[in-house]
This record gives sequence, structure tokens and C-alpha cells, in this order.
Amino acid sequence: MDWTFPSIITSGVLLILATRAILHPLRNIPGPLLAKFTGVWLILLDNSGQRTQTLHQLHQKYGSVVRIGPNELSFSTRKAMREIYGSSPTYAKGPQYGAFGRKSLFTMRIKEEHRERQKRIAHIFGPASVAQVEPIVSEHITKLMRALEMRQSEALDMMLWFRMLALDVTSDIFFGKNFGCLDSGKAPTILHDLDQVFPAYWVEWQFPLLHRLLLHVPYKALHQFLTAGHRFYGYGGEAFNDYVNRYGRTGNRRDLLQKMIAVSDDTAAPKPLADHDIIIEITNLIFAGTDTTGNTFSYMFWELAKNPEWQRRLRDELSTIQFDNVPDYQDVMKLPILDALIHETLRFWPASPASLPRVTPKGGRTIDGVKVPENTIVSCQSYSTQRDPEFFPQPDEFRPERWLDENSDLTAMRDMILVWGRGQRVCMGKPIATMELKMATAAIMKRYSVELGSDTTNSDMEMRDHFVLTAKGGQCKLLFRKISYS
Repeated sequence: MDWTFPSIITSGVLLILATRAILHPLRNIPGPLLAKFTGVWLILLDNSGQRTQTLHQLHQKYGSVVRIGPNELSFSTRKAMREIYGSSPTYAKGPQYGAFGRKSLFTMRIKEEHRERQKRIAHIFGPASVAQVEPIVSEHITKLMRALEMRQSEALDMMLWFRMLALDVTSDIFFGKNFGCLDSGKAPTILHDLDQVFPAYWVEWQFPLLHRLLLHVPYKALHQFLTAGHRFYGYGGEAFNDYVNRYGRTGNRRDLLQKMIAVSDDTAAPKPLADHDIIIEITNLIFAGTDTTGNTFSYMFWELAKNPEWQRRLRDELSTIQFDNVPDYQDVMKLPILDALIHETLRFWPASPASLPRVTPKGGRTIDGVKVPENTIVSCQSYSTQRDPEFFPQPDEFRPERWLDENSDLTAMRDMILVWGRGQRVCMGKPIATMELKMATAAIMKRYSVELGSDTTNSDMEMRDHFVLTAKGGQCKLLFRKISYS
């Protein structure tokens, strides 16, 4: 046989594929045939917005562990979650986090580096700090209430309005100024750019050479898309510099940016981050706090529109507390029905439904009885863990009552919730998001009933995901009617 260069390459590729199929340590783990040979199918799934649902279907077909790539496994059990995302992190974040923008607390893969950064930021999310921003949250909910008052009986795209609420709240807290979305009723450019950040960085990370070549293509729309992430961080830089010019570094303004930049009198306290690192962190917080909270609002109110009985039950609960426009957080913080509605929305429509990839440490690990070699990518996804029928009977139904049933094992149910992350990587913005969700939902539902605003609302809200939850139609048309208490 004459060995030509093409035949050598072909033989080499076939040998690699055969090794992955026959000799690889993961060869006995069930999964799609294509996953044994290549991870390209996952890239295509990511691009389609249907990765999460497809992996969930694979778990239903193959069981609690599925091989989804030549060197990648997906798990779905409580035991696997505890091993992979335990409070003592031995699993580093997967290389996929390189696609999530600039180096930050969220993207750092080395645990020592992450721990150091966390120590220098965590204090701004303490209970006392979060309580200080309640007036900011209340102010913007009041603006949303005013906007609804002016547009009664008009079908509104509440996905837009809830995202504008979340953007104005987070920008006021972390930029020291808001974008005026709720005052103008119009989405600013940053909100449009925000939609493109993950896809643009994904292209840059996955195809760096192609990305550089495409930047030279003289097509404005393409250039706008490819530079969305860098433009987004530009907003953060401008806002930070403006903040320092207006308030200095030792001002008395009650926002979390002031706490991040101020030098503590306590010499033992961690020093502030460098300015460029602060800019990256606050910009990421704007991104995380806008889409996740805005989309959670949208899916919860969509479910309420389809379930008038839960509107009535919530309104009855709210009648037990007194407030004129926006309640104090302490008055709604522990309301059982409000709490159940939010828990069930986050379970059924997780704002971050996708896999959270980790890498097995040196020596490998045994995960839920499966021996996994070192340097294997492993993950669970909240969409699947939160639909485990062992813990959530009738998992594919929106049933807030499961959180109110005294016979439910609430400890186990909460343990299966992965939407906020786990262990030392848990979302630090959770307290602010929860405050915003509870205060705004209480304010709106005490004053209004909500209905579907369009024949297409249900189809518009079909799930897609690009790491974060999105709606297929990109909108949520709802109609609000004022409640008469006469």
C-alpha cells in the first residue's frame, strides 16, 4: 500500500475515533453514538438553544449518567451534585467558562484564585449591605407601578418591562446611576447589546481565528454582533470612571459599588480590587442581574396569568399586610405563598438551566458509583435536577403547592435546586434578586390581576437557552387590570 499524506491523516483520524469508541475509559457509559467521537454536536446544540432540553431527554432515555462528549459526562442525581459541587471544591471549573467574557469571579477556574477574589468581594453582599439598597429597589418598583398605571388594559411586553426594571435596579446599585429605562419606557442600547454578549463571546472562544477574520468583514451588523461583549465592558468602564469623579472613593452613597472601592479603616480587611478588575466585576453583575431576574419575573407572571387561582391565593395573603404602593421587604420576606410561587418558578423555569461543567481532579473520582478518570468534564444541569420525580412528583407541571405541603421533604427539594449554583460558587447576588422578586411581585399583584395579552403568548414563551433561559419569541405579552376593593 502506498502511504500518501491524505491516507496517513485519514488513518490517524480513524485510529483516534476507534480508540474513543473501543478503548476509552468512558466507553461503557451510555449516550448518543456521535458523542463517543466528537463534541461538535454539543456546539450545534448550544447554537440551537436546545441543549438543555436535549440533555434532559437523554437522561430520561439513558439514566442518571450520560456520555455527552468523548471526554464529558452529564449527571442528574443528588449524590452526584453533592460530589461535584460540594462545599469543599476539588473540581475546577470547566474550560467552557472561557467563553463567558473577561476574567472574573464567575469565570476563574483555579480555586485558590477564585477564593482570593471572593474574599475581596463577598462583604458587599452581606445582610447589612443588601438592606442598604432596599430604597433603590423600592424606587424602581414604584416607577414600574407608575408605568403600569399609565398603560392599564393594554397588552404589554412584560419581558421587556421586567428586564428594564432589573437593569435599572442593578445599574443603580453597581454603576451608581441607572439607564432611565422605566422613566422613558424605552430599552437602551445596552439592553440590546446584552442579548448578544454570550453568543459573541462564544464565537470568539470557540473560533478565535474565524472571529479575528470576521472583524475585518465590512458589514456593520456583523461587526456590532462580534464586538458586543467588548462594548458591554465599555459601559462598565465609563460608569465606573464617572462614579469616581462624582462621588470619590470614600463617599457616603448607599450602593454596593462604594463598598467595593472604599479602603477599609481595618488594616486586616482585604484591600479593594484594582480598578480594571472592579470594572469587570460590576459589569458582570449587571449582566447576571438583568437577564436572570427579568426572565424569572416574566415566567412567573406568565404562569400567574394562566392560573387565576394562584393570583387569588396570593392576593389573599397580601391582604394580611398593610402597604400603599411598595411593601417593605421585611413584611413580604417570609410570606409562604409568595415564597412558594418564586420557588416553583425557579424550579420549573430555572433562569440558568444549563450544565455547570467541572473537571475531575488528579487521580479521578467515583461519582454516584461511576469511576471517572481525571481531567474528565462532568456536570449537572438545574433543568434536570429540578425535575427529578423522586423529589418533585409530577415534575413537568407548575405546582407551587408542593412547597406548601407539610408532607413534602423541603430539605431534599431545596437540595436539588441548582439554579443558584452550589457551594463556594453559589450566586452572591441571590439576596438582591430575591428581594427584587418578592417586593415587585407583591406590589403588582396586590393592585392588579394579570391575563394573557396575546394569542401567541404561550408559543412565544417556549423555552430556549444559551446558558441563561430565553423565550423563543423574545417577548411575553400580558395584560393588567386594576383590582377594585370597593
